[in-house]
Amino acid sequence: MNRKLTMGTIQKIRRLYKTRKYKQAYLASIHNVSSAQISRIVNLKRRKTQ
Repeated sequence: MNRKLTMGTIQKIRRLYKTRKYKQAYLASIHNVSSAQISRIVNLKRRKTQ
């Protein structure tokens, strides 16, 4: 589960989560990332830069 997400995908995840229709685990499964990664995304934590 080491996948890089585009800013567009991150914005989509945030929009979907904000509707309260989708749980973090579901968003993680459809985007093939960990639940921890989704948590960081929806809680506006900084992305790791390289």
